[in-house]
Amino acid sequence: MRVMVAFVTGSLLANVASPTPTAASDEGWVSLFDGKTLAGWKASESPASFRVVEGTIACDGPKAHLFYVGPDGKAAFENCEATAEVKARRGANSGFYFHTTFQEKDWPSEGFEIQVNNSQERHGDYLELKMTGSLYGIRNVYKAWPGTTSGSRCR
Repeated sequence: MRVMVAFVTGSLLANVASPTPTAASDEGWVSLFDGKTLAGWKASESPASFRVVEGTIACDGPKAHLFYVGPDGKAAFENCEATAEVKARRGANSGFYFHTTFQEKDWPSEGFEIQVNNSQERHGDYLELKMTGSLYGIRNVYKAWPGTTSGSRCR
């Protein structure tokens, strides 16, 4: 199964878009975001941090996590591919998780995070050195990708 997905965590500002597939190369993909609402998504900790803006899922506010739970609240995927187009503003420290489950607070205790962070700015007392493209804690990238300060497509 091919899935367009964006499991998002954001501590500052980030936009994640999973547009409805239209190109022939996207045939067989299932879009998890309709471009209009957060239907099928469930936010934890700070739900007001998420909203839909111009066909994207925008995250702007305190630490929050947005989980795709599906229309029935029981979405689960195995052996799938995921794609997301991500745009993070300067100062953002964000990412998207996969193979995780909803939890009310804290960082997800299950799954993996693809890091979205090219800013290397200090967030309080913490300086995040893991950059965009890191499979957080497993395969880390410590150098920002050239030309990705405004956006990138992960597949």
